[in-house]
Amino acid sequence: MGEIAEVRVNGATVGVRWMRGQRLDVTEALRAGMNDIEVLVTNTLINRVSGLEESPPVPESLVPHYGKGLTSLKTNMQRLSNFKPLPLSGLLGPVRILAGKEVEIPLNGA
Repeated sequence: MGEIAEVRVNGATVGVRWMRGQRLDVTEALRAGMNDIEVLVTNTLINRVSGLEESPPVPESLVPHYGKGLTSLKTNMQRLSNFKPLPLSGLLGPVRILAGKEVEIPLNGA
């Protein structure tokens, strides 16, 4: 995992992890048959900022404190845009689903 990952199983969030080597117990979210697993990864801000050509506008709620423009950041934006090489991001793997224990479940009518 690159930075922060939120794991959802069958639409339910089962946890958020931000350090390597962390595990989640998804048992409570599983159901018989097919299950949907989503891993939403949030990357570092440099991945976002490096693609910007200019600083974003100041949100209206912050204008009273910071003013309307961030002209002093123009030099910083030029330094950060097209930042190379970008840090690795996303699921850096291996991603594994491990069984905590194996159980046998009898089928009805069998």
